Amino acid sequence: HMKTDGRLGRNYLLGVEGDRINAILCGAGHNIRKLLRAFLLFLFSWSFKNHFRPIAE
Repeated sequence: HMKTDGRLGRNYLLGVEGDRINAILCGAGHNIRKLLRAFLLFLFSWSFKNHFRPIAE
């Protein structure tokens, strides 16, 4: 459920249009969190790979 998974509070937007806007913003926020998580995972893995290189053989 978006309210528990997305850490959402009360919807203060009024009416049917407010519900539509809230749904769009919830989806956008969810996608941004997914992109940020993927970017941070890439950044950490890249940093780890470049920082800890194997000792020359």
